[in-house]
Amino acid sequence: MSDPETFLTVAEIAELLKLNPQTVRNWIDRGELSAVRVGSRRVRVKQSDLDRFIEAGATVVPVGDPEPGSANHAEAAEDELRDQLGVALDATGSA
Repeated sequence: MSDPETFLTVAEIAELLKLNPQTVRNWIDRGELSAVRVGSRRVRVKQSDLDRFIEAGATVVPVGDPEPGSANHAEAAEDELRDQLGVALDATGSA
């Protein structure tokens, strides 16, 4: 696993999770993902905070997913999260 004191950029997290960087910024803006400001516009996220966020079951609704509230919405979001978690764990060397 990566050093928990490693700090990641929004772009690095987006690439790691195969997401648009704006999704990561939205999580930070809503307070769902902890971040540290390192300038007027720059933020960094501690690796351990990202790991905790993923383990807590962060929900990402992929583009083109069914409308919220539809029968397939929860299942599709859960599948997407499992895929992202697998990618994140592979990238950090965890099993």
